[in-house]
Amino acid sequence: MAHHGQHLVTGIMMALQGFGSGASGGTLTATIQPGVFASDFNNSAWTFPGNTCTVVGGTPPYTYSWAWSSTSGGSFTFVGSSGTSATCTPRVTGVAIDVQAQGTLTCTVTDSASSVDTSNAVIYQYENFGA
Repeated sequence: MAHHGQHLVTGIMMALQGFGSGASGGTLTATIQPGVFASDFNNSAWTFPGNTCTVVGGTPPYTYSWAWSSTSGGSFTFVGSSGTSATCTPRVTGVAIDVQAQGTLTCTVTDSASSVDTSNAVIYQYENFGA
């Protein structure tokens, strides 16, 4: 019975490797808060709550590159940064009355060993409903 228990402990230890503390090693994985973020107001511009890229694995330090992969109805940018930090604050401007703007946001992370991963895509929507 002790032999079986030893294999079980070894199996659990092997399964836990690469999880948890974000220590060096393992596959680099980038994730941003998922969902569809939507709002509306009587204004041509809107600033959304910030979104943070969480990284697991890889070899720190990391570099971040936030990007809009597709947009319509307005100009999508980032407040206070060029989209190169772990957290970005999306903003849309130039939305005409009765237009719904939409942008799809991703974050690409590169670690110090040149491994690269692109996060899940998240949709941001804003409608200017006028005065």
